[in-house]
Amino acid sequence: MSFREKNAWIASITTILVWGYYFFEVWRSFQMGTVDGLLTRFWVCMGFTVVLMLGLNLLATRNRIRDFGARPDEFERQIEMSATTIAHRLRGWLLLGLAVACPWLSTIIAPAFPADPAGATAIFIANLILFGLVVTELVVELIHIARFRMTA
Repeated sequence: MSFREKNAWIASITTILVWGYYFFEVWRSFQMGTVDGLLTRFWVCMGFTVVLMLGLNLLATRNRIRDFGARPDEFERQIEMSATTIAHRLRGWLLLGLAVACPWLSTIIAPAFPADPAGATAIFIANLILFGLVVTELVVELIHIARFRMTA
């Protein structure tokens, strides 16, 4: 297994675990009617992501340190280009869909948070944007894995 494939596996699993927890907690917070503490939870999850990805990638290269930071070959560049193209299109459509859905979302969120309807709506939409970004990055890594596995 190449270093880039290991990197894709590490990124995928880390993203699913850490950000899956984050979005589960965000959903639970909105169901309970509170949006306090989400910024702290975001920074904790971001820190866990950085530490896990750096640590696991260094561990993955313990025997072949020359692979860490090596320039991608032509095959890896093609995989990266196709994955990025797909992700950019997906990200664009997700953000466009969210922009179209914002008026409808605000009619659902605002009544659920009478103390601060505008703030809760902004936090909810910001988390939906973050969810879209996380999903598209996960799609990139899953495409990397699929393409590497197809050639293995």
